[in-house]
Amino acid sequence: ALPDGSDLRFVAADGITQLAHELESYDPLTGTVTAWVRLPSITSGSATTFQLYAGAIDAPAQQRPREVWGDAVALWQLAADPAGPAPALDDSGPGRLDGVALADAVRVDTPTGPGIQLDGTLDRLESAPFVPPRNAMSASVLLRLDDGSREQVLVAQGDPTAIGPSGAFELAAEPTVGDPVA
Repeated sequence: ALPDGSDLRFVAADGITQLAHELESYDPLTGTVTAWVRLPSITSGSATTFQLYAGAIDAPAQQRPREVWGDAVALWQLAADPAGPAPALDDSGPGRLDGVALADAVRVDTPTGPGIQLDGTLDRLESAPFVPPRNAMSASVLLRLDDGSREQVLVAQGDPTAIGPSGAFELAAEPTVGDPVA
């Protein structure tokens, strides 16, 4: 494979159908690949087979992340270094809601992979505004709160203090009630 893994491609079991993927990381020294692959279907109780090809030196970049996450409003994996080139907040979804890290947010290694550490005061990540879907919406967040004594806003849009249908929403971690669990 090329040192940046750009020639890696995933193919369905038929050996022909190329599968959309997003390469999260590739280590050319160990050959370790972390990728998100959109499979046409997964059946419970049976194996799902696909293949990984590498080594086509003249191949164009194979990633198609916006096809992997085509049904998402936005998808930010927060693996990029906020001090690196923009966008530090790279949206892999079809909306292209890339953003930037503000204040002194830093990239850190976590047990589940790279992440961004925010200090709870001025640090924040900003993206372009978007219209949330009117039907059900889900959000997945993996986080570690160092301070459970106050509300910490994770995602917000609009003015959450506005009265009426402002289109605002907020996802927040509420303070711990009672004694914290050790």
